[in-house]
Amino acid sequence: MVKKEFEVGETFQLNGITLRCERGYNKCKGCFFREDQSCMNKDINEELGFCSEFFRDDNTDVIFVKVDE
Repeated sequence: MVKKEFEVGETFQLNGITLRCERGYNKCKGCFFREDQSCMNKDINEELGFCSEFFRDDNTDVIFVKVDE
């Protein structure tokens, strides 16, 4: 089963990159996917779930932040 969405604070791997789901207070500012311009990619949304509060079960805007290990 494919994960529907990541919870705030959850860390995960995507293509060898460690990312963390964080609450988005200023819409897309600081989001890993916004910086590389792939945030509206259908495949990204299907794999990670949506970031907008309107489409998430927890009604929370989120961003995905790269975690330096």
